[in-house]
Amino acid sequence: MLALLLEKKANAAMEACSAQAEGRAKKGKGKGKGKGKGKGKGKGKGKTPKCPKVTEIMDMAAEEYAGEMCVFTELGWMDNDMVSDDNLIEADIATLPTEIAEALNGEGYDECVAKAEEKMASMAPECDDKYTEDEVAQLQELANAVAHTECFMAIFKESCGSYIMNSLAALAPTAAGK
Repeated sequence: MLALLLEKKANAAMEACSAQAEGRAKKGKGKGKGKGKGKGKGKGKGKTPKCPKVTEIMDMAAEEYAGEMCVFTELGWMDNDMVSDDNLIEADIATLPTEIAEALNGEGYDECVAKAEEKMASMAPECDDKYTEDEVAQLQELANAVAHTECFMAIFKESCGSYIMNSLAALAPTAAGK
C-alpha cells in the first residue's frame, strides 16, 4: 500500500518533469563545430592544460542531470538549492519491496558511491592545484551528488529488474511440477 503512494508521487513527478524535458529538447544544442578538415595543430608541447571553471563544471552537471534533479525535487527529495531531505528519501525507500529497499540501503550502494567519487576525483589531476579550497569543496559536493544519482539509478534499475524476475518466477508453474 505504501509503495502505491510512492508510485503516485513518482508518476506525478515524472509527468511534471516531462514538460520541462520537452522544452530542453526543443532548444537543442545547436550546431557544433563539427570535424575540421586538414592536418590540425598536433599535440603541442609544454602547454598548461586548460582547466574548466567551477561554474562551467556545475552548469554542465546541471544540464546533464536536469531530468533527475527535476524528479528528485518534485518528489521532495531535494530542494531548489540541491539540499537533499535524507529522512524523506529513506522513508520513501522503506515503502518499496524489501528486495529493492535493501539494495538501495546496502553495502553495494555505498561501494558504488565510493568508487564513483574516486573515479571523478581522479579525472583531471592536472587541474587539482588550479582550484581554491572553496572550489574543491564545491566540486566534492557535486561529485557526491552525481555519484549518489548514478548509483541510485543503476541499483534501482537492477534491483527492480531482479524483483520483477523473481516475482514472475514465483508466479510461473515449474516444469517439474506439471
